Amino acid sequence: MPAGLTISATLLAFARPLLRAVGEPAGEEELDALLRVAVTVWNAVVLEQSGQAGRYLDQARRQVEEGSLPVAVQLFESLVAHKHQAFEEDLRLILDFHVVRDERGRLGVEVTAGPASELPGSA
Repeated sequence: MPAGLTISATLLAFARPLLRAVGEPAGEEELDALLRVAVTVWNAVVLEQSGQAGRYLDQARRQVEEGSLPVAVQLFESLVAHKHQAFEEDLRLILDFHVVRDERGRLGVEVTAGPASELPGSA
């Protein structure tokens, strides 16, 4: 992925395989649910990449399996691989996000992130 992308653009690019699998989100709630899965996977990979103790990918997998999006369960491993292949160097943790509509009514996302390197116990 190109360096310098905003975290909002990065999240949407990372979530693209999931978004493609389900088609165009019907509204804010559907996009929120899909992005929640993407954020769960993203953060789990970042935490493991940052040397945090814990089994974050296992926890994330269980969380996604308990959700109500079967396509997310099917795509879990490919999202993990996608993070490693396309966003390996991006170690920003996603702290919060909000689905928004622009002035033309298009859905988008506002994201707050921070560096994983500032967590206690980071490698």
